[in-house]
Amino acid sequence: MIVRSTWHVLLRELAKLGVSVRIDGRRKETALCHNDTAVILTITEHVARQRHIETPAEKKARDRYHERNRFDFSLAYPQIPQYDYLPTGKLTIAAGRWPSRTWRDTPNTPLEQRMPEVVAGIITLAADTREHEDELARAKELRRQAQDRYEFLIQRRKTEEQATEALDRDALNFERANRIRAYLTAFRENAERSGGLSEDQLEWLKWAAAKADWIDPLIDVADIILDAPEPKRSGYW
Repeated sequence: MIVRSTWHVLLRELAKLGVSVRIDGRRKETALCHNDTAVILTITEHVARQRHIETPAEKKARDRYHERNRFDFSLAYPQIPQYDYLPTGKLTIAAGRWPSRTWRDTPNTPLEQRMPEVVAGIITLAADTREHEDELARAKELRRQAQDRYEFLIQRRKTEEQATEALDRDALNFERANRIRAYLTAFRENAERSGGLSEDQLEWLKWAAAKADWIDPLIDVADIILDAPEPKRSGYW
């Protein structure tokens, strides 16, 4: 009852300053919202623990259990607590996670008499929380920018390496194509000195020249066989 009373007094004073209440049933949390900033709030009562003194009824139940027939399983052993937990009326108000503030009852001043102090502290805490959240957001944005910059540099390096490899490959293919053409020229000259070219040799020279053009990166031509899709194995094999 004292917790509920303190809770109502606190919420009434906070409402005067435009603070609203949001209850998260899933997380079982209560948050105070001020200037778009949420501050988690809890009010707890300190509970004292003391050794439990066995009551006559509990003693009677325990004696009845021990005096039962040892084959009688219908009688359960009485559950007698070791400790009793007693409310003390001493309250603690905790607000926020990080940063956070705590107010407790003191021997001379209960929390209900310190409501102006608690309310002012919660409003200040909301401002501090907003500043902390903004700082975290700025740090997160800087990390994101650093990560984006890193990924950009990595991708640029990868693209550069791929372009260099392609350049080297094109240069090698250009050299291969010209080497083939030089060989075909020598082949033709040698054949002509030996009596001329046969029909098969002329057909082969035409085929080889087309292959040189296909290898040459400066000539955009497709090969009807090598650029075609690979044949699929028949399902009857």
